[in-house]
Amino acid sequence: MKTFTLAVCVAVAFTATALAGQWQRQGRNFVLAVGQEQITYEPPGTISVGTKGEAGIRVAIFLWHDNWIYERLDGGQVSSGPELDERGWIRQAGTWVVRGQAPPMKYALAIEPKATGAVMHLETEKTAELKLNSGLWCTLSLDRQAFSGRRVYARPTAHGPVGTAVSGMCDALLIELADGKAAAFSGEGFRQVRSRLSDRSQGFEMNFHPSDFGVGEKAKTSLKIGFEQMPAEFPGEVKPRREKLEIAGVSPSTGAVAQYG
Repeated sequence: MKTFTLAVCVAVAFTATALAGQWQRQGRNFVLAVGQEQITYEPPGTISVGTKGEAGIRVAIFLWHDNWIYERLDGGQVSSGPELDERGWIRQAGTWVVRGQAPPMKYALAIEPKATGAVMHLETEKTAELKLNSGLWCTLSLDRQAFSGRRVYARPTAHGPVGTAVSGMCDALLIELADGKAAAFSGEGFRQVRSRLSDRSQGFEMNFHPSDFGVGEKAKTSLKIGFEQMPAEFPGEVKPRREKLEIAGVSPSTGAVAQYG
């Protein structure tokens, strides 16, 4: 009996280890567990990041073209996938840019699983001349009530609680989750981040391909998604102190006080 129980325990442990760092299908979605946190890919093109059982941060890819017409990748047409390839990556291909009679753009999306998170790889190209106003971006959005009291850190330049505008150049954007953990989002090198606020939600826009590109050129970019400890304090942060106010290094003198006048 002991031998049988030990074999079952070993098999369960082996299965759990084997599933770590792998996408698992849940209906139409794909879920990647990273400890108490998880990353969920939701076809046709959004990602949810957060703590299991809690509200997540939603991620999507977008651009502006011509007269600042807004387009998201998940608003396009899927031609193949999503499916897992032989390496366990999610693969999906299709076209996007559908508004304003613009010529569509082709894309290939691959989401690589990691033991500590995932990397979203995007390759996209134009089918005809199309003016992109500001390259390629991703948007991160969250529910302000669900994330009330949490903090945001555009490392190393700006920080603040959810509900305040946090913008600047950063090597990663950290959004606080439960138990001191943070979801971390980063591109290649330093990236521009800017905030947008509404009564119920807060969004962050991160530029991850900075400029336009020509017909026949394939724009390639990536977004790393992972989890880190949120710093207890931020650089330059000033916090109120409850210590007794006194002048340090000065002792009272009993000598005579000089008189002037």
